[in-house]
Amino acid sequence: MKLTPFIFSNDVERSIKFYSLLGDVTVVYQSDDWTELSVNGASFGIHYTNEPITIGNHMGLSYTSSTALTELKAMFETHNIKIIRDIIDQGFADTMVIKSPDGIEIEILNHKH
Repeated sequence: MKLTPFIFSNDVERSIKFYSLLGDVTVVYQSDDWTELSVNGASFGIHYTNEPITIGNHMGLSYTSSTALTELKAMFETHNIKIIRDIIDQGFADTMVIKSPDGIEIEILNHKH
């Protein structure tokens, strides 16, 4: 059995493009209702729905990046990705929070070595 975190999306192709900006993405499986991605080697699912998407705080997504957050921030701004918390130093890592096209808050970490 494997754990596959997933999101609901009204536009799967838009979601795939968004997550492709965050890392090495390969579509492993795709049907009308379900898409499974390999994102930097981890499984991630996108479940299509035509229902309105309600966002709750019951799930979070976190990406760890070796790229400086200032570089990522510039790339996000170029692609009109909303930054909802600018870069902050949390001691163990610099972090920032962005919003996916589906309204999910994603924390990006760059660990200090």
